[in-house]
Amino acid sequence: MGDTPKNHNKYQEIGKELQRSYRFSYLYPSERCDGEWRAWLPFFAKGNLYWRKEAKFDITLHSAFRGRLLDSRPGTAIDPCTDSAAEKSLHETEVVNSWWRGSQGSKAGPVAMIGYLFCRKHSTYSDLREVNLLYIGGDTRYGLGKLVRVEMEKAEHFFEYDVQPDQDDPKVFSNVVLAHTKADTKNDLICGALERLGGWNMGTPISMADTPFWIPGSRLTSEKWHKILDNGTWKTLL
Repeated sequence: MGDTPKNHNKYQEIGKELQRSYRFSYLYPSERCDGEWRAWLPFFAKGNLYWRKEAKFDITLHSAFRGRLLDSRPGTAIDPCTDSAAEKSLHETEVVNSWWRGSQGSKAGPVAMIGYLFCRKHSTYSDLREVNLLYIGGDTRYGLGKLVRVEMEKAEHFFEYDVQPDQDDPKVFSNVVLAHTKADTKNDLICGALERLGGWNMGTPISMADTPFWIPGSRLTSEKWHKILDNGTWKTLL
């Protein structure tokens, strides 16, 4: 174990300020359509998970959508004694393609990711225009997760949904949850799927296993307001 960095406390302080002053949405894959980027959003129907292109009627089953979007990279560990592949170390890493695979005669195009950032400070918008490169996810040391900003603009809606941004916790009005949402009596869903979450913070495990979460795309019986919490998950309101 190395020594604690000198700016360790500053790192935590900045992290807490990010939680107080900013909210982040999930990123969703998008496709260029009629000169605009259109996100593909998940939703459950009749017990199955589908993806729907924003502002369009294009709908595809989850398995087919994965085929258009995802790929895998093989890898293996090297045995230093033989300078060859170590036994039982062959594995695959699932990745997002940089280009869509064509389907049903459609022309393949670049894959982009769309997300929303809620800021309390208006000056943040101009500051963020200087940020052109992002690294997303936990596999950046393998060269994965690199995103280049191609567009940035102020928005009045959250994807296709109404939003109340000027609050401590921004609110989204929707019948589909687009982030993991804690299961409770306020979000009695028609259909969806549950899973438990966990994570790490400064090397310390974070357990969220006390309550399962509805996965993105899970659908409610009616539209409700949802708060975007400081950890990125949603909370359904009355």
